[in-house]
Amino acid sequence: MYSKYKNKIPALKYLKLSKDGKYIIYPESATVIAYNQNNKILLIRQFRSLLSKYTLEFPGGVIEKNESIVSGALREYREETGYHITDIKYMTTLDMDVSLTNHKTHLFRAKIIEENIVEREKGIELVWMEIEDIIKNINNGNISHAPTVVASLWFFINKRSLHC
Repeated sequence: MYSKYKNKIPALKYLKLSKDGKYIIYPESATVIAYNQNNKILLIRQFRSLLSKYTLEFPGGVIEKNESIVSGALREYREETGYHITDIKYMTTLDMDVSLTNHKTHLFRAKIIEENIVEREKGIELVWMEIEDIIKNINNGNISHAPTVVASLWFFINKRSLHC
C-alpha cells in the first residue's frame, strides 16, 4: 500500500494498519529536553517536508524494535545532537493522536555532558535557548511540535524543584 512512497517518506517504514483497518500502528518514540551547566536547553532546527518549513523542537525519534525506551531516547539524542546526556529522568507519556494512531511519545529530561561530543546527523542545526525564550517561542507560534511544547511547559513549571 505504501511501498511506492517509502523512499520519499522515511517514517512509512514503521507504519502498519491494524487488523480491522481502523487505525495506524506506529512504534513508540521518545523526546528529550536536556540542559547544560548554564541551564541552556538544546533544541534542533530541521526541515520538515510535511510542513514545508524548518521547525524548532527537542531531539527525539522512534524507539527501535528490541530497544528499551531509555536506550532509544539516549540514542536519538546522541544521533541528532552529537551530545551525550546523563541523569535521564522520565517525565510523562503522550498519546499523539488517538483518533488515528496508537503512537505514544515518552518525554524525558536530562543533563548534557558537553565534553563528549560525537558526530551528528546532517541537516540539523543546534539551537541553545533559555526556558523563558522557549516559552516565548511557543507563545508566538515559532514552536508548535507537541512533545516540545509539553516538555517545555513541564520543565518551566518544575524548574525550581530541579535546581535550575
